[in-house]
Amino acid sequence: MGFTYNEKGNYDKAIEYCQKTIEIKPDYANAFCIMGNAYHNKENYDEAIECYQKAIELKSDDAVAYYNMGIAYQYLGDENKANDCFQKASMIRHNENFIEYQKEVVRPLFVL
Repeated sequence: MGFTYNEKGNYDKAIEYCQKTIEIKPDYANAFCIMGNAYHNKENYDEAIECYQKAIELKSDDAVAYYNMGIAYQYLGDENKANDCFQKASMIRHNENFIEYQKEVVRPLFVL
């Protein structure tokens, strides 16, 4: 539900559903990632980064969380941290096309 609300632009509802999911299943990394996306769309980049970091704590090979965190760092003007995140995402995927994939598929989930 959090993903659906985020896609429809209802970010507060997305966050609410992600929090409910986390209460039931606190080790569900994807809920933190989706909640991070909702915070990102609300332009609350610090909260988004916290969510992505939690997702990575739970699932250290979550390339999407690293990539999304990189975007949030870009919006905060921290290119060094952004690039570190992008490199980690790319290393996890071992795929040179990963960044292009993210730009085409994942980034549109954010309101830019």
